Amino acid sequence: MLSHFKLLLSIIVAGMFMLIIRQVHNNLSKEGYEQVAETLTAEHVRHIANLIQFDLNRVGLGVKGEDAILEAKPNRFVFKSDINLDGHVETIRYYLSDTTAASSTQNPHDKILYRVVDSEPVIDVPLGVTKFDLKYYNSPNGQETSNLGEISTIAVELEVQSTFSMDDNFAVEAWQTRSSPPNLMIK
Repeated sequence: MLSHFKLLLSIIVAGMFMLIIRQVHNNLSKEGYEQVAETLTAEHVRHIANLIQFDLNRVGLGVKGEDAILEAKPNRFVFKSDINLDGHVETIRYYLSDTTAASSTQNPHDKILYRVVDSEPVIDVPLGVTKFDLKYYNSPNGQETSNLGEISTIAVELEVQSTFSMDDNFAVEAWQTRSSPPNLMIK
């Protein structure tokens, strides 16, 4: 009878030990998955922010006798620039889609941020952008303006969430800048 009790006790202890190991494994897997989501989201923000900052510094570059800014709305910006430094002035458009454009992702809130140079084909790459807000100012520390000819400073607020979830949670990264393109300061 004592050996049966020892066997039963050994089985219970082994079962508890297996449950503990499984829980530790699940926790490590979840943390790893969350780390991947956070890393990818941060990388997406960095890539998008670098591109936006590059373009903002070139707004109006090479534009002679023309208005550099063609459209300035809260989530749409259209401007002219010799973006490639090749002597040809291009029209660059930034605009945000609605959530249906990124329906291939798990995130119901993400959209696609489009960047189109002249009439090149539009590329739909869902990177998890959930916010792309723009504000325009008449000087670096000036008043907000909607007058295209007065704009000399552009503020951008960007938020990106992971395109996949972990327990219905999405990793979130944000970036913001306020840029005064040199070619807009010369008027």
